[in-house]
Amino acid sequence: MSIPFITVEGPIGVGKTSLANIIAQTYQFELLKEIVDENPF
Repeated sequence: MSIPFITVEGPIGVGKTSLANIIAQTYQFELLKEIVDENPF
C-alpha cells in the first residue's frame, strides 16, 4: 500500500499553510509542516 503525499509550494504569504490545512482536513491526512527554525534559507 502506498502512502499519498501532496506538496504545496509557492512564495511567502500566498496561503500555502491555509491550503494545506484544508487539504489535510478534507482528506483526513496528517499535515507535515516545514521546520522553519532549521531551514538556513
